[in-house]
Amino acid sequence: MKKSSLWIVVLFVALLSIPLYYTAASQDKSKDIPLASTTQNGVSVHLINYRLQAPTTKVFSCLDLPDNQDWIVYASLEFGSTLLNADTMAVVNPKDPETYQSSYRCYEFGFTTPIDPSTQDVKFFIEKISTSLPEAIDQEMCDLARTEIQSTQPDISFDCVIDPNGVAFKNTSTSGTISDEDLFQLINNALTETVDGPWVLTLRP
Repeated sequence: MKKSSLWIVVLFVALLSIPLYYTAASQDKSKDIPLASTTQNGVSVHLINYRLQAPTTKVFSCLDLPDNQDWIVYASLEFGSTLLNADTMAVVNPKDPETYQSSYRCYEFGFTTPIDPSTQDVKFFIEKISTSLPEAIDQEMCDLARTEIQSTQPDISFDCVIDPNGVAFKNTSTSGTISDEDLFQLINNALTETVDGPWVLTLRP
């Protein structure tokens, strides 16, 4: 198997804020009045509001997260036999430092299909939440990730090459049965935290 390197390149992207119109999501838990809430595995999800504007559906939701790390929320709309993944996810008040100091965080999710809950049952569905990959990965983190992976898959091995451009993961597995893409997914899972749901809330007309 050809040994190759996977490079992580950290890109900084300036996010443009999206008008929130009549949503009540404010990052202030005392002011947000949810339409519905649910709790699973210690994480609470609050449905604050939704808005239909052809050709999109906007859903505004606030979460009581485990901590104030950068969490990625895997959200969908479920209607009939269709599960429509969110096309966009934006943090409410992203420029406010207090937003990232708190574990209570609000998000706007965008879906490319206008869904009318008055004509069909529509559910807001969050499969899981995960922390993003650390921006700076050092040798100790690589070693811990390797140990975790090898505790269940001892044939999997990789080396970490760290330089000013980022981190390269060199596949040194002896079995020859894992691709670079699958190896990266294992490393990603070992370097991030995940809380599984599901959290399911119904959009009421």
